Amino acid sequence: MIRSTAALRPVLDAIAGGRRVALDTEFHSERHFYPRLMLVQLRVDDGPAWLIDPLGDIDLAPLGAALSAVPLLVHGGVMDLQILHREIGMRPLAVFDTQIAAGCVGDGFPVRLQELLRRHLDVLIAKTETLSDWSVRPLTADQLRYAADDVLLLGPLAAALEARLEATGNAALAAACTAEHVARALLPEDDATAWRPVPGAHLLDDRERAVLQALAAWRDGEARERDVTRSNVISDAMLLDLARRQPTTYETLRANRRMPSQVWKRDGAAVLACITAGRAAPPPPAPSSRSRLWKDLVMAAARTAEAERGFSPELVLTDATLDRLSHGQSIEPWRGEALGDQFAQFMSGKIGVRLPGNWTS
Repeated sequence: MIRSTAALRPVLDAIAGGRRVALDTEFHSERHFYPRLMLVQLRVDDGPAWLIDPLGDIDLAPLGAALSAVPLLVHGGVMDLQILHREIGMRPLAVFDTQIAAGCVGDGFPVRLQELLRRHLDVLIAKTETLSDWSVRPLTADQLRYAADDVLLLGPLAAALEARLEATGNAALAAACTAEHVARALLPEDDATAWRPVPGAHLLDDRERAVLQALAAWRDGEARERDVTRSNVISDAMLLDLARRQPTTYETLRANRRMPSQVWKRDGAAVLACITAGRAAPPPPAPSSRSRLWKDLVMAAARTAEAERGFSPELVLTDATLDRLSHGQSIEPWRGEALGDQFAQFMSGKIGVRLPGNWTS
């Protein structure tokens, strides 16, 4: 355990002389807008596991600089990278993510570390501490063992997956996929797009969508400033209701009997102002109008391609990619290569797919 700035110096020296650093974090994502960092786990090459305590008397800024200068090894590391980027300024030089790599060799995505260790290394580890309280000190022996395992076993797992990637010829495509995930994780926040994940947003008309955009952007700003979850400000369901009803007075704002009193008492003026601004603003681009059946057919074709090429559709066909495909737009070259020529022929209507997974002419 590293609890002080002085004790961190040997870790920084080890990172500077290493080839690759296995990295993981423990954090609490409840009750706050940003997750709270509770522990950083590192392993440099084949060395010991270092458990760094951000709750101790420690300056982690030098760690951010050190980790930015060496390739990193993670598992499902998007959230870890986001947190460390925000907390200590880390910007990864290169990343190998074993969860993404597994999704590029036919293992599916996302698959838990515990399952991949069993499949590839025949190693069984206990994951009983996932939801334990990492804010309490001292940490228990079980917590310490759990945290250390997450980095001690990443190197051998990565070696097994790298061999599979080379054997399948998918290494370069997996690297492109990982680089895209990392770049997206480090993008600055854009409150203007906060409306898109709201369930039911795709069902709104242009004017309703513009109001929802204004309300969701306000909610993100408020939640960030108050350091609370979005739902603590106002729920998705209430946002959607307001976007549809578009009340203009306190009385009509309160017309939904499930509207929390804090919304109209504390935030009523701000909410009404957002609705007014949204009604006057140009609407954001509409999500794809393609039916659920269309998406299901495209995913079925991608699963047929997965059986041949190994790439999980969940990795390749993001919502943004499906939206572009629905509008007949091109996709990134690595995606096209990962899906293959037959998928492209399917999208152009030249061939079909017969379940459970065969191409048809």
